[in-house]
Amino acid sequence: MEHVERFWTTLIDNVVFLMVMVPLVGACLVVAVSGFRTESIRRTALTNVVLTLALAALMVIHYDPDKRSSLGHPELFQMVSENLFWLGSRTAASTTNGGPEEEIAGLRVRIALGVDGISLWLVALTALLTYAAVLASWKTDLQRPAAFYSLILVIQSGLIGVFSALDVVLFYVFLEFTLVPLLFLIGLWGGYCRRSIVKSFVIYNLTGSLLILFGLLAMVVANSWIRAGPSAPLQQLTTSIPEILRGIPKLADDRELAHGYWDSARSWIFLTLLAGIAIKVPLPPFHSWFPSANRESPIAVRILLAGVVLKLGCYTCVRLVIPVFPQVCLSACGFVSTVIVIGIVYSALLALVQDDPINLVSYTCVSHMGFCLLALFSLNSVGVTGGLLQLINHGLSVAALFCLLDIIFQRKGIKSRDADQVSITITPLTSLFLMFIVFSLVGVPGLNGFVSELLIFLGIFRADSRLAIWGLLAALLLVWAFLGMLYQIFSGQTAEFGSNAFRSPRKYFRASSTRSAKPDPSASLNPPNIQVPVADPTLCQLAVLVPLTILIVWIGVYPQFILDRLGPSVSNVLRVYNQVSL
Repeated sequence: MEHVERFWTTLIDNVVFLMVMVPLVGACLVVAVSGFRTESIRRTALTNVVLTLALAALMVIHYDPDKRSSLGHPELFQMVSENLFWLGSRTAASTTNGGPEEEIAGLRVRIALGVDGISLWLVALTALLTYAAVLASWKTDLQRPAAFYSLILVIQSGLIGVFSALDVVLFYVFLEFTLVPLLFLIGLWGGYCRRSIVKSFVIYNLTGSLLILFGLLAMVVANSWIRAGPSAPLQQLTTSIPEILRGIPKLADDRELAHGYWDSARSWIFLTLLAGIAIKVPLPPFHSWFPSANRESPIAVRILLAGVVLKLGCYTCVRLVIPVFPQVCLSACGFVSTVIVIGIVYSALLALVQDDPINLVSYTCVSHMGFCLLALFSLNSVGVTGGLLQLINHGLSVAALFCLLDIIFQRKGIKSRDADQVSITITPLTSLFLMFIVFSLVGVPGLNGFVSELLIFLGIFRADSRLAIWGLLAALLLVWAFLGMLYQIFSGQTAEFGSNAFRSPRKYFRASSTRSAKPDPSASLNPPNIQVPVADPTLCQLAVLVPLTILIVWIGVYPQFILDRLGPSVSNVLRVYNQVSL
């Protein structure tokens, strides 16, 4: 019995580390069975993601938001694994008189993984949507399926690593680790224009990653300089995220010399990080890489790209920007929030003029991520909590929506998503799922989107009522766009999303924002006005839609389970704002 308890304790303490390693091992196993049938490859990948999902459930159950250390301090980062020293040197050689070894200035990087109330749900979301991605592509005819599913598992490992990394260097390594598999998945299994889109994807994301890298390195060096002072030698560089989050705000406020140095450096570091985050979110005018990449991606990549990868920018902001730069955030929040609102309204207008449902949902994703970023810069607990909850809710809903669109527009030989070319007949079950998911995205009470949007607008109203009014206008435009999409799909005709007064602006925005891709040669196989029936979801697709639907209803009815675990971590992020004055 003692051995069982010891094993269970060790498993719980290292569950986050296992969630990073299990997909990597699973990717190797998928490659190892590549010589067998495709079904064996898929079953191996599915077994792996189910195991990771079980570990995620174990992680959520055992996270205690009220846990305290032996000294009575709140212990928000739990299930931490940091025993592996990765890069750097702790000690120098012995002194000339044979004395003891002592530390020298250098780098100290550990493989440190753990979760708090913020990263907990994003890690669980990654595990769930990877399971959805594998099942959603179960019946897809793939070339080189072993390579495809192994890359999906590698992405899962990288995303879990980003959300659970407690070291700046490790965070950036995992951030880049997610880009390479995405590059291959879009480039090898993407659509007609995949090569040009891959170039855009690489340029934008690599630029954003490099900007984040420069900002993180400057933050690490600044932390050491603040500790040492202007005349002291440089101390050892620490890349620990908890130490940086505790150290920089406290040292900058407590020491006048450090405060003077930090005043001259913090604005530039903040701008560098914010520029990288704007590309990752993506915030207009840096958004063009996402709709094109999303349009040409296979369904599994689309689910991960819109459901999880799009959350990296907001997570970086709440983890490494808002708690470290309180003075700059308070000074710049008005200007930054105005820019974000302009991007939200602009992307909502772009969504309104799309004829392709995939493009429409892609632009709504850009607008929703803008809402999340705007809520984070409200700098109050209600808005930040709503923004973080919206990251989870949007990931669940958009994954289910893309799965449904794949059922509608890829079944029965339909090669084009343009409703002008075919007239589709949707079964009642598929229609019910589609309406349910769209209602969750537009914030109908009783579903998950209502709770997060309510908190977001309450937080924005508390910060600036004028911005909240513009945000409500953008939300109405998104509702209009989604309802037009439903009409377009159910009628099998091009939807006029507005009245006659809006048709001219719609054409204007379409001409200025939508670049038509090269025509699909197979589109002529489906001439207009042909009735194409759409079958009910398969068992694999129901295995995706049913759990997501249950979670959407559960969060809408009882969000407190998530909010109880988010609350202490949000308070910890915003604690410095109770002590900061401009």
